Amino acid sequence: MVQVPEIPKVETVELPAKETALIVVDMQNDFAHPKGALFVPDAPQSVPAIRLLLERARQAGAKVVYTQDWHREDDPEFQIWPRHAVAGTWGAEILEELKPEPEDLVIRKVRYDAFYGTPLDHYLHLFGVKHVVVTGRSEERRVGKECSEPCRSRWSPSH
Repeated sequence: MVQVPEIPKVETVELPAKETALIVVDMQNDFAHPKGALFVPDAPQSVPAIRLLLERARQAGAKVVYTQDWHREDDPEFQIWPRHAVAGTWGAEILEELKPEPEDLVIRKVRYDAFYGTPLDHYLHLFGVKHVVVTGRSEERRVGKECSEPCRSRWSPSH
């Protein structure tokens, strides 16, 4: 049996704002609104904390990035999952309470991983980002997937 050491918890994490991006993962109507097609029951509980993170990140001058699951009407994924986050629909839109500001970056993606097949890595590099704080939907295929790629590449993730 492998013994995994306990991960220490810290009360405060301080990161240089100009080198940090807050990535908000898939907080869209179809996932985080009770009328959404793939509603995650605990998602609405995270909205106040995410809104506070957004306020603090913007005030400090950190870059804010949203990921947005984005599908065509005929996406083969719908053979596995119910129809969701179809381009241009209410379900694909980011929650009104967490709506992006004009200066924020929104990355539309067709896979779980926002770094695969999107310009996210390129933009973070251009912006001089060295640290990422990842928040959003709590199930493992979302936030967990968004954290795995930064760990494999050059970013220092915090979530």
